[in-house]
Amino acid sequence: MEKPALALIRGYKTSLNGELVKMLEKLPPSARQRCARFKRDAPKINYASSRLLLTHILNGDTSILDKIEKGESGKPFIHGFPDFSITHTEGFAAAGCVNKGEIGIDAERIRDIELEDFEDYLTEMELTHILAEGEGEAGLRFLRLWTAKEAAMKAAGTGLREPLSDACVYPGYVRYLDTDYKLTHLDIDGYIITLCTTEDAAVDFRILGSIL
Repeated sequence: MEKPALALIRGYKTSLNGELVKMLEKLPPSARQRCARFKRDAPKINYASSRLLLTHILNGDTSILDKIEKGESGKPFIHGFPDFSITHTEGFAAAGCVNKGEIGIDAERIRDIELEDFEDYLTEMELTHILAEGEGEAGLRFLRLWTAKEAAMKAAGTGLREPLSDACVYPGYVRYLDTDYKLTHLDIDGYIITLCTTEDAAVDFRILGSIL
């Protein structure tokens, strides 16, 4: 019997506590140069931490960051390595890879949401689901749905170049560009981490205490 795919996800809680200099020292010169284009420390930390997490789940060698290429759709890849995806949001970064098929991950901090600002991005079915049980949990259901859309689009490699409404979320999967992506949500320590994979995948998830 064929073993299921394995999705390896590692997360890290970021902060503006002086780690940036040490993170930059770990990156190869080309990545440090790209990071320097950001004016504020927060996006620099997001960039650096997500790349260090990527090297952690692949092989621990930051030199692989110089080998990242982009496919026809624009999705990053590295020859000889499994499909991967990275994400970051306020205070958190994550990277994931899968040994079979393709993966996309997205994360959001759990917070209150003004739903009327996003109704144009939702199908009628999705909006009905979000509001089905009243306003109390509507924000959380919205964030699960939103991250599902972004994760599927990352798995496909289109990112947010296409309308979010093109990705339709159903129980357990997301349909996007004629592909059904398997859907997994992880609600951990105030964050939602969502992954979409083309294969049924067991998930190995950990939050790391250090990436230095």
